Order: sequence, then structure tokens, then C-alpha cells
Amino acid sequence: MLIEKNISLKSFNTFNIDVKAKYFVEVNDLSELKELLATSMSEEDTLAENYKSFSQYNPNVKIETLKSSERLLQVTIKSETQTFVVFKRTWYPEWQVEIDGKKTNYIQTNLIHIGVMIPKGEHVVTVYYKPIYFIAGLIISSIFLFCFVIYIYCVKKRNNKKLIK
Repeated sequence: MLIEKNISLKSFNTFNIDVKAKYFVEVNDLSELKELLATSMSEEDTLAENYKSFSQYNPNVKIETLKSSERLLQVTIKSETQTFVVFKRTWYPEWQVEIDGKKTNYIQTNLIHIGVMIPKGEHVVTVYYKPIYFIAGLIISSIFLFCFVIYIYCVKKRNNKKLIK
């Protein structure tokens, strides 16, 4: 297992942007991965939204967290140039991104994260999870339940008529 600190990821990304990784780990087998996951890291190393160290790589960008929960992240980003920001939220198609209240496109980065190009200036960026498939399933299930209740009502009414005759 090889662990490197503060290395450039320029050779790994498609935008040819020189960003630095706090830690870069090369794992050769499952036992090394288990060993790595079993090691304890400081709270600062494991925080998903640890933006304090971001300014050391790009001092022209300031990021301030406004709201943060499992399904919502809202930050203010101040930048003197157009900036590409990677949010450490696990990528899934149901995530949505808005910049200043306008829906914008994002890309899957590092295989599992959400990347967004932020224009220069000050912007409020909102990343939120909108479970479209869950909502669609809930609507379909509700319609089915409603139809089932109507069916049961009609069957009981028909059986009551047969008993009366």
C-alpha cells in the first residue's frame, strides 16, 4: 500500500487542472483496503465538506457553507475567475444543482462525486437530492391502493345485493 500526501492530480483529470489531493492511496489488494479502512483518521480528514483547506490551493476562491444535511448542501462561492468545484457528495442521477436559483448541469467526477463549473463572482450554489423515482413509485402505489379500495367496495356492494335477493 502506498500513501502519498499533498500530490498533484493533474495527470488523473480530464480538464488538465492542477489540483492537489490531501491523501492519495494506492491499494493493491482487498486486505490492504481493509487495513486502510480500519485505520482511524482525524475528524478533519473525514469531513465531507471540509472547505477550509480549499483556499490553500486556490486563494482566489472563498467557500462558505450556509446549510448542510444528507440531502442538501448550500454554499456561497466567491471567485475572481471561473472555477470548477467538486462536491464530496456521492454522485447519483437524482442529485440536482442550482446556481443562484437556476438549475445547472453537473458532471460525475472522480467516479463518485459531483463537479460543477462556477462562473466568476459571488454565487449561492445549492446541491440537493430530489428522489424522482421514489416519488413516481409513491404516486403509482397510491393509485393502485385507491383502485384496490374501490374494487373491494364494489365487490362487497355486489355481494350485499346478492344476499338481499
